[in-house]
Amino acid sequence: WVCKITSCWQSVVGEMCMEVQWYYRPEDTHVGRTDLHEKNEVFENPESEEQDIHCIEGPCRVIELWSARKPSIEELQSHDVDGIRQYICRFHYNSLKRSFT
Repeated sequence: WVCKITSCWQSVVGEMCMEVQWYYRPEDTHVGRTDLHEKNEVFENPESEEQDIHCIEGPCRVIELWSARKPSIEELQSHDVDGIRQYICRFHYNSLKRSFT
């Protein structure tokens, strides 16, 4: 699973918690994976939820193509940079409405 950590805090019982915003892989959408999707493509989703911080498996990088910083061709073609898994995100996906924007 791929997510963006939007906030972190310590609970009243001392556990570290976080709020995450999920990214969907093409095969996890109602459309499924097609030839139009990049191998390392994910879709940003507006849904968020609280998770225990210990569920983190490791870092990754999501390049959002609508951001002000334009990635290089090498960045877009690479799936792994310095041992960190890399994904590209071109669209938003709303799983409740089953729509892309």
